[in-house]
Amino acid sequence: MGSTGTLVHPTLGELTVSVTESGLRMTESAESGRVFEFTLTVIESGLKFFAVTNSTKSATAVGQNWLRTYTTMLAKYVSMVRGEIRSVVQGIRIRIIRQTADQWIGMVTRSVDDVPPPPPPTPEELQQQAEYEKRQLLDTARVKIDIYQDAVDLDMATDAEKSALTAWRKYRVLLNRVDCATAPDIQWPEQPK
Repeated sequence: MGSTGTLVHPTLGELTVSVTESGLRMTESAESGRVFEFTLTVIESGLKFFAVTNSTKSATAVGQNWLRTYTTMLAKYVSMVRGEIRSVVQGIRIRIIRQTADQWIGMVTRSVDDVPPPPPPTPEELQQQAEYEKRQLLDTARVKIDIYQDAVDLDMATDAEKSALTAWRKYRVLLNRVDCATAPDIQWPEQPK
């Protein structure tokens, strides 16, 4: 048996106790982080003084010490749990994000590798593309010719506008002569500036 002392218990009040020789134990656990646990084993060896007695000093000491000890232990425990949760969750999140990203990258790579290249366009498709382009170029020429023709019809055209009108009309004639069946070997006429 060790020496006797006074233990202020939150509900039992003041107790005279003795700490046994193996009464203080410490255990450490790495399973859920670095956790140290202390166990204090005491044997009651004297009279009990309850906090509900007339001893004001004892009641005050029990109330203050119990609340301070409880609050301190609770704050340390909450802080420890938060730290453990934060480190575990961050580790899990990062690992899950990496695994998910690797999985998606693998799926996309395999999908891209599995897709055969598109076949070359058929002669019909090449002709359709050429006809579409020809229509677009004719529309552009029509708009330009309409603008210059308005200036000529209203007797407002400058020499540059008259020259541009002639150039765009020649371009439109050459464009109409393009045979889209010869696609992709088409020599498109040069657009006027």
